[in-house]
Amino acid sequence: MSVLNGLKVISIMWVVMGHRYRYLIAMPLSNLTDIADQLKDWTKMFIFSAPLSVDTFFMISGMLNILTPAYAMMVALTATWIYRLGDGPMWDRIMGPATEECKVGWWQNIIYLNNYLDPENYCLMQSWYLAADMQMFWLSPLLLYPLWKWPQFGYVEVVILAAGSVASPFLISYFEGIKTPIPMSTE
Repeated sequence: MSVLNGLKVISIMWVVMGHRYRYLIAMPLSNLTDIADQLKDWTKMFIFSAPLSVDTFFMISGMLNILTPAYAMMVALTATWIYRLGDGPMWDRIMGPATEECKVGWWQNIIYLNNYLDPENYCLMQSWYLAADMQMFWLSPLLLYPLWKWPQFGYVEVVILAAGSVASPFLISYFEGIKTPIPMSTE
């Protein structure tokens, strides 16, 4: 278990670093030209590829069933009270849209389909991950049952799904012209 906890800690630090850097780009800065140069620097790819750390959580998750009540409470608080608890120059820019999106799409979040029903608007920034993780949890019997019942067929299924999981991001990136793991821009 300590190995899994270590992976979680490393992944959490990587996620925090990636999000911190990404949201730094969205804030008013005096050195915006430096950030534009960093986006082109291959040595910074570790920071820009921080979303890959989420894959660790997908692999060792399984806590969503006990997370749902806390998640529902966070959605409810964001839709009603959180906007009133803060102030400042960036508060309205960040919390205003989140509050409105929670008021409109709260039910999409609670049933974990917000990433399909309204992928452009997130009540909570992290909710895309929770939805994707729950959907994989729901679909896992389609993979696990054949592995258990018919091992030969299950292994073929695993190979096909593994190849598809490598090919689909490549093809989407290629045809959509996506150059970095998280499309970042200073514009």
